[in-house]
Amino acid sequence: MSRRITPVNTLLRAQRGLKMVQRTIIIVAILVILCFPYALFIGISFFTPPPKYHFRIAYIFADLSIVSVMLALFQFTDSLKESFMKRINGTSNT
Repeated sequence: MSRRITPVNTLLRAQRGLKMVQRTIIIVAILVILCFPYALFIGISFFTPPPKYHFRIAYIFADLSIVSVMLALFQFTDSLKESFMKRINGTSNT
């Protein structure tokens, strides 16, 4: 019995670690992809005059990245999701 418990614990720990790495990669990818236009405008402004309304365009992409990361974290966090769904569905304590 004790010979089987150790590999199961190791497997579960490895699965949790892999899930954490996957979630981290997804969040970093969201930030890199959606903040790329912001970085591009900064790079352009060093060499040429930036296009008109470049701050507005960059701000929109920065806001989208923040909202996307919040939604991804909401999707990844089960306890937060359950708590939010309880508040929305209005389950009573009785």
